[in-house]
Formats: sequence, structure tokens, C-alpha cells
Amino acid sequence: MFGFPVPQPVHDKHGEPKFYWGARGIYTAPRFVTEGYGRKAREKQVSCNLDIWAERATASGLDQKTPEGEAFCKWINKTALPALKKWCNDQWITGDSRKVFALREGQYTMMASTNASYGYIYVGCWEFPAEANETIDAAVKEWQDARNNPRAR
Repeated sequence: MFGFPVPQPVHDKHGEPKFYWGARGIYTAPRFVTEGYGRKAREKQVSCNLDIWAERATASGLDQKTPEGEAFCKWINKTALPALKKWCNDQWITGDSRKVFALREGQYTMMASTNASYGYIYVGCWEFPAEANETIDAAVKEWQDARNNPRAR
């Protein structure tokens, strides 16, 4: 299975998610590049890049032809992935980072990390019923506290 896994405490208490989509994408960190030569040379910031290939993605329980599946896919493409890219640029996430991104909206969750892989980003999105929200919030906080702490590197 590709991607960021559903945290074990959530899986143990609530089982499999209704929908899961995960991927191991190619990640290029934000950086500065020099354009021009000599006195006309200028540095320019280049945003991070996330390349997600179908053969490195996994989905379960997902039927894009149903209204629920379509809504989940729309959330991933229109909300979650753009938010992840913005976070990577704002936080200046590099390939050696272990920081964890988390986005929760209603029943949907996305978690992602480069996991110090120097070139990959692991992304997981899932949907659980509302009764799982408390467990998910606690698991997300635990992951972030462990990984976003500079001493955890």
C-alpha cells in the first residue's frame, strides 16, 4: 500500500476507513534559483513540486462514480492537495524533514510527510464516520508532536 497510513489507534478502534486514497509522490522542495548572469543575475524562489503518479497510488472503498466518492475525490484535488502544497512552501519543507502535515475537514482527513526520504512525499487521505473524529484528532496530534518536534529528528 502506498501513502501515509491511517494511524494505528484509529485503525484499532474504528477499523478500515470508508474511503482511503494514498500515494508516494515525487517531491521537489522549494528553493531559490539564479536567473541571468553577471550583474543581471537575480535569485528567484521556486515553489515545491508534487508529482503523483497513478502507479504509485492506492485506493480502497472508492468508487468515483458515486456521489460520495466523487465528493471525496473533489476534496482531495480541490482542497487537500493545494493546502498540502501551500504548507510545504510556507514551512519550507525540505526532503530531509520529518514534519507531518494534517488537514481535517468534517469526515475527511489528509496526513502527509516527506519522512526524511530526500525525494518522496507520502500522502494519505481517508473518510471515517463522525464518531471517529475524537480518536483521529488525538492520533493526528500524537503524530505531529512526535514528528514536528525538532528533537525528534
